[in-house]
Amino acid sequence: IDPALLRPGRLEKLVFVEPPDADARREILRTAGKSVPLSADVDLDKLATELDGYSAADCVALLREAALTAMRR
Repeated sequence: IDPALLRPGRLEKLVFVEPPDADARREILRTAGKSVPLSADVDLDKLATELDGYSAADCVALLREAALTAMRR
């Protein structure tokens, strides 16, 4: 968070949001995967397990970056 947002009077409370669990990451990847071309051999279940600690935004960014890298090749 930008330190300017933490000055008095800006944000009253900070709320910690835990990273999604494997099931939630799997659903996030499936949803995000609908908007990018995925090879048939992409195992979203395995990927969801390996992304422990990643946020939802991290999962989506990883999927999009992988798709862009594949298209560049």
